[in-house]
Amino acid sequence: MALGVRRRAAGEPPSVEVGDGAASGIAQVTADLFAQAIAGRPGRAARLQGSLALKGTDHDFGSTVYFEHERIRVTGSADPDALVVIEGPMMTLAQLGSGGHALRACLRREVRVRGALRHPLLLIRTRRLLGGR
Repeated sequence: MALGVRRRAAGEPPSVEVGDGAASGIAQVTADLFAQAIAGRPGRAARLQGSLALKGTDHDFGSTVYFEHERIRVTGSADPDALVVIEGPMMTLAQLGSGGHALRACLRREVRVRGALRHPLLLIRTRRLLGGR
């Protein structure tokens, strides 16, 4: 166990932390979105492992969510080496985070998703945590 990281008690949801780049505001909004989702579905959050990056194509913004054992860490920049990278216009990404239809956005080529075939469970579990079926 890393220094300064405490072990979660069984059934305790992971904590959500904002890392570097929080000044952009995108990291804080993303962290708030995940904190609200975890409050309503703590069991679903515990099964997430990996990293998911959101990158804006119309504005210079990005955010990466790292699903770690004890916490969910959100940074204010898109990590190009994340397991899954979702790129698209800011409004489309916001709609996806608030329950928008992800498949429709992909089919219309409004968003581009890299890593979906290699890490489908990360996408499915993240979608379910954020309110998808």
